[in-house]
Amino acid sequence: MRLGWLDPLLQSGTVRQGNEPRAGTGVALVVVAVVAAALAAISLYACRFGDRIPACWPANALPLALLLTRQPTGWRLPASIIIASAAGIVLASLAAGATWVTSFSWGGANSIEIASAAMIAWLPRGTRPRLRRLNGLLKLVLAIGIAGPGLGAVVGAAIGPPGGYGAAWLVWFASHALGNLIFTAGAMILLDRTQECVFR
Repeated sequence: MRLGWLDPLLQSGTVRQGNEPRAGTGVALVVVAVVAAALAAISLYACRFGDRIPACWPANALPLALLLTRQPTGWRLPASIIIASAAGIVLASLAAGATWVTSFSWGGANSIEIASAAMIAWLPRGTRPRLRRLNGLLKLVLAIGIAGPGLGAVVGAAIGPPGGYGAAWLVWFASHALGNLIFTAGAMILLDRTQECVFR
């Protein structure tokens, strides 16, 4: 299986393309936004307990996988991926009945989570975590399963449901960590296959 419609977003890190956007980048970013919106909506409506608290949050898996598949050479493409994902989450939150302030705050909290997890995963010196190596797997778990969700929860818990900041932080952290760990690795494997076909 190959995610060919995401080819333009796998350009970063290639000398041939540089920092210039490839044809179809806009369409691919719209796809990222639609996927994020769909996954967020599913989480909000089907995977929830209590006051619309998602038990699992897979919406950040695709942008994380895109940012971890190839090393970014500039800031524009990674920022565009994060913004597209945030836009999808905002739309899903609005559709679920959240206010504009809450929806944009959720989008911002998820953006912080994605950006921080990706930056940590590429440490040190731009070394990508390799899923087939124990140290790479541990680094990936640290980035997308602990650090990213933890930092995102700092903001997300402040806009969460009533019941105490600590409880809201723990619920956000657990649901996002679970979603990232379950779905990001699978998306990375699919994107790796796409990359091998496009950049071989």
